[in-house]
Amino acid sequence: MSDRHGYDSGDYLVEELEGNATEVVPVARSLERYTRSASPEAPRNLASRVMAAVSREPVPTPPARFLGALGALSLSGMVTSFGAVPRTALGFGRSFPIAVRAQAMVLLIVSLGRATPRRPVARRPCRPRS
Repeated sequence: MSDRHGYDSGDYLVEELEGNATEVVPVARSLERYTRSASPEAPRNLASRVMAAVSREPVPTPPARFLGALGALSLSGMVTSFGAVPRTALGFGRSFPIAVRAQAMVLLIVSLGRATPRRPVARRPCRPRS
């Protein structure tokens, strides 16, 4: 089947090559062979392989979800994920490794420490010693 230029699709004309055609012809022939042999279709089991790889990915831990929402400046994400942080830190619900529980505990202490209001300490004047 011929297209409007008068040659089969995938073929090229030597006049189309720029520069020294003798150096480029082997590369052009190699590219032609590759394009004829390459299949544009995905392998049949690609979807199942992708889904299996996704299922093997670890689920983000509550501290990681909270910090991700904090980095994305998502208030609703922070509120939602922060609800799981105390449960993780105290060991309720789903069990996590001790390192994750420690991260959750530190995150809980830091967050609560920053959220609690502080009263300024009244300074008393220094009295000279007698």
